[in-house]
Amino acid sequence: MDFAFTQEQEALRELAHEILADHVTQERLKLVESGTEWFDREVWGALAQANLIGLGFAEEYGGSGLSLFEVAIVLEQVGRHVAPIPYLATVVMGGMPVERFGNDEQRHRLLLPVTTGDAVLTAALIEPAGDDLMDPATTATKDGAHWRLDGTKIAVPAAHVAERIVVPATTAAGKVGFFLVDPHAKGVDLQREKATSGERMSLLVLTGAMVEERDVLGDPVAGREMLTWTVERTLAGLCAIELGVAAEALRMTAEYTSKREQFGKPVGGPRGCWRKTCRRPRKCGSPSSGRPRAGIASPTRRSTCTAASASTSTTRCTATTPGRSRSSSRWARRTRSSSSWAR
Repeated sequence: MDFAFTQEQEALRELAHEILADHVTQERLKLVESGTEWFDREVWGALAQANLIGLGFAEEYGGSGLSLFEVAIVLEQVGRHVAPIPYLATVVMGGMPVERFGNDEQRHRLLLPVTTGDAVLTAALIEPAGDDLMDPATTATKDGAHWRLDGTKIAVPAAHVAERIVVPATTAAGKVGFFLVDPHAKGVDLQREKATSGERMSLLVLTGAMVEERDVLGDPVAGREMLTWTVERTLAGLCAIELGVAAEALRMTAEYTSKREQFGKPVGGPRGCWRKTCRRPRKCGSPSSGRPRAGIASPTRRSTCTAASASTSTTRCTATTPGRSRSSSRWARRTRSSSSWAR
């Protein structure tokens, strides 16, 4: 089976790399990280202009009609350049569920502004109560022509700049529904959180937040399949980002070790990075005193010492006597024991 990229996929990767390399510089990263949004709108606009945001959406909604595989190619480049943009949140977590499970009105209303770079979407999948994403503790109760949502979500990416937040919640029938929550609506409270990567996250607290019928995504009692579908693609997108991060870290490390010199020699050379084994004459005495053991002529003994690593001083030593192996010594002891028993 051929796992190589097609020419179109290679061209897509090169385009994403070129745009991100031109815009996501060290100076630009410092400028964005010093702000409060953690959102580089200039890069977002450049990707939208190249139609890379709407990559996985149908053409009738402003996209290119490609698959998650092509979206993952762009996500890998986002990770490689650590671009401060909500690509995963908007395209995979928010946009793809809307296209898959939403109606035509929802798709046109939400996806068209996303593909042009004018809107951001996200999803709130994680809760503080437990690790089972398939069983949300957040509840949705039917209240006339609206749905009332109560609960807490954590680590919601890009919620502070999102147009809508996809929120899975358990309905009164014990089923799961998908609801499009306006982050600025009454009963919605966003509290700032920060990931270890520096990305801005939000704690989403819903206290009687009202959602209209037009913002219910799909069947409100058949959302468990939608939740599984969304979580699987979100995890795949996260893996693509981490692949890019790891690949770039490896490239930077290799470049550094091939150029950096210490004591006049490259640190990437054999003496800098390899484990080594040495043989040298030494006195093998007791570990505490350093004196030769009684009855053993230390000058006639040699030791094989293997350094554990370049970063530790631990050394393993095995003493041997020329012309006498361990097996022969054990055999001699057994012979003497047998002779004593015979006597």
